[in-house]
Amino acid sequence: MKKLSGLFIITMLTLSLAALFNGCGGGSSPSTSRGGGTDATLTASNAPQVGDAVTQAVKLVAPTSALGNLKTSSISPKEQPPLMSILDTVLSAYRNSVQGKHISALYTYKKNCTNGDITVNVTSVDPLKKLIHADIDVSSCTVGTQTLNGTMGVDYIVGSIDALTNPTLENLKNFEKVTITTSGFTYVNTTSNDNLTLTDLTLVLQDFTYNGDIPIHGSITLGGTVTGTIDSEAIDVGCDSLGLVFSADASGVAVSVSGRMSTSCLGGWVTLSTNLPVFVPADANCPTGGEIVVSAGGSSVTMHVEANSKIDIFFNGALVQKYDDCSQVIGLCTG
Repeated sequence: MKKLSGLFIITMLTLSLAALFNGCGGGSSPSTSRGGGTDATLTASNAPQVGDAVTQAVKLVAPTSALGNLKTSSISPKEQPPLMSILDTVLSAYRNSVQGKHISALYTYKKNCTNGDITVNVTSVDPLKKLIHADIDVSSCTVGTQTLNGTMGVDYIVGSIDALTNPTLENLKNFEKVTITTSGFTYVNTTSNDNLTLTDLTLVLQDFTYNGDIPIHGSITLGGTVTGTIDSEAIDVGCDSLGLVFSADASGVAVSVSGRMSTSCLGGWVTLSTNLPVFVPADANCPTGGEIVVSAGGSSVTMHVEANSKIDIFFNGALVQKYDDCSQVIGLCTG
């Protein structure tokens, strides 16, 4: 890959130091915190709905439509989980822009899509912080059966200064932290019947590792709201530093959750913790393990997934409901 010229680095340093000394370095970083709000009231009767709320969160990074393909060396966009597909499409264009053919401090890069395009405006680079900021405009970008629309701000902290002086794909994938902010961003996938709107959403990506081009481990923290459908099932989730940690290999995907979320069916906010990551095998429709605890107002609901995919729901430690598999839980939290 082409290296950035010495003139480019000097220009970057000059611009960054000027911004630093003039106090226009971008202000404080966006936060995933969405504090406040009323706690949900958990009861034995609404405990099963909590199980569906957890399933909604897990599906953001590991829906069943994606699992059978994680063992391959590449995944088509139509087969990826919604958040992963959005991130892959947008960050791919971003990385191409940084690797790109324009050797300049601030520049614009455009990637054509079917019916539209993705425009990346690199607006600032701070070598001291290893930070590149870009504003990304996604206009009716269709890739396969997915269509994306909206704008995003991206703060990309590279893993080393080498990613600035030698911006190869491998160097850029080794990022320290990526923060994405967006509101009103939409994602539609006609194959998997996904139709999502991201409202006032901040995403923070960290600790990503790859197998080829496929992320096999990472942490995504969300603040904001995700509404719509995933795999034709309704989702309406508010996120307050909602953490999703995923690990994937040929056998399937394991997901841990933490932080707070709200859903309309529960009427308020709950706090999630993971005793055992939810594991969904490749080519399976339901998980075969996992235990998530959801708490609010001094009460707790535990969703325990057995090896045979049976799901037990506990309220304050007492068993209140048993299900044969996840299909009996999905759709309970739609109001």
